[in-house]
Amino acid sequence: MPDTTPRMRRCVICGEAAPPRSLNKFAPFCTERCKMIDLSRWLNEEYVVSSPLPWLDADAVTVGTGSTAEGTEVGGVSLLDPDRDPDRDPD
Repeated sequence: MPDTTPRMRRCVICGEAAPPRSLNKFAPFCTERCKMIDLSRWLNEEYVVSSPLPWLDADAVTVGTGSTAEGTEVGGVSLLDPDRDPDRDPD
């Protein structure tokens, strides 16, 4: 008979046992604290994406602080709509 016991993994932050997602809303972390530590590391740019994102065209990114008509702004960076023709007047 196969073992159906959920496999315990280690928390990616502290190494403690972290129950599977079905039993732990913070998976793959063991607690909310470890989840927030991980988020903080991303926000402080301690983690980075090591290669360029293929869907992100360098010409489609502008730096700013306000909202834009072209697309969605995230952290001062506006990602333009890739389907938008920049030479066409807005409707």
